[in-house]
Amino acid sequence: MNQTVALDAPVRLKSYEGPWKGQLLLACGKCQRKLKKDEFGDEHGLGKLKKALRQRSRRDEAGLQLLVIRTQCLSVCPKRGVAVCTQAQVGTGRCTIVRTGEDVDALYAECKADERSEALALAAFGSPGLGDRKKKRQTR
Repeated sequence: MNQTVALDAPVRLKSYEGPWKGQLLLACGKCQRKLKKDEFGDEHGLGKLKKALRQRSRRDEAGLQLLVIRTQCLSVCPKRGVAVCTQAQVGTGRCTIVRTGEDVDALYAECKADERSEALALAAFGSPGLGDRKKKRQTR
């Protein structure tokens, strides 16, 4: 009774909504550490990018929620800057270099635009995998 399984058969993976709210942002921990130890000082607060973005969010009327995750080295290594990947950039393999306070504002605006476009897409097509999550909760 040996059963053969076709190797070409597509495997459907379950996907679930993340437990966080807002945009996901990956920031290079090595870049931030180097800025904190820099002899010139961290004049733009980029050594603590999470704090700088939180302060930027407070200034905005409809504050954007960001989950900033410090990663290992992203292998970009800019001088006096931090390599950052937004949620939209992760899929395309691109990064942003943040060097000044104006760059933090531009990054915040980019994340806000991404959130708006994602909200429109979810409204049009629904959340992927959310039905599986609801079913699981109902069976408990």
